[in-house]
Amino acid sequence: MSEPRFPSPETTQRLLTNLRRTRLEMRYVNLQLEAIIADFDRDIRQQKLRRR
Repeated sequence: MSEPRFPSPETTQRLLTNLRRTRLEMRYVNLQLEAIIADFDRDIRQQKLRRR
């Protein structure tokens, strides 16, 4: 059986940088989605109040 190959330090650093960037992008998208959901919730509450 052959020894496992580990990526070079440069490859490891590049992959970590990409993962960190992706994590930040996902966080940003999640914050945007939370804001959209909050807007929808507010609109729905206002519509219910107008129907009374």
